[in-house]
Amino acid sequence: MLADEIRKGHERGWSFTPLSGKKPIQKGWQRAERASLAESLEYATRGNVGMRTGFASMIIVVDDDTAGDHDLNLPATWTVETGGRTPDGRPRLQHYYRARGFVKNSAGTLAKGVDVRGAGGQVVFVGSRHEDTGELYRWAEGASPEDLPLADFPVEIFELERDRQLYQVAEMAQSGMSHRDIEQHT
Repeated sequence: MLADEIRKGHERGWSFTPLSGKKPIQKGWQRAERASLAESLEYATRGNVGMRTGFASMIIVVDDDTAGDHDLNLPATWTVETGGRTPDGRPRLQHYYRARGFVKNSAGTLAKGVDVRGAGGQVVFVGSRHEDTGELYRWAEGASPEDLPLADFPVEIFELERDRQLYQVAEMAQSGMSHRDIEQHT
């Protein structure tokens, strides 16, 4: 399953990194060139694989450990069940969004238990195993790339955290800077 998902993700232009559990194992992975399909498939033979977020894959992920117990009103999009569970047994979720600008990583600032993975971040990828439960990360029923379109990142939710400046307009990109240079300057 992991190898099949990596093939599909690579075709979508996504970038991967090898993991130990949930942690990247390669030094400098945030700024590394995109691995080839063969390299990415080789990562899967060693264990879990992370998908690099932000400009590396043009994906922003809202990692929701509350299973929706917040008032963010996230739009429907591709969603992964992580294999982890809330205290009442509901699945923890990752919501994938198309990056529309520069978004920093954050932890718990939008809502308790809700993290954002953007520039220089990564998430454990579909087909990998949850380090505590051993369950596979898998697309939620009815919320896979085959089921519905990828939604744009909901910039409006960052109005809740305007003072923290989690969302920045990609003025540097408009000036012609490369995605890699933008991430290095932030």
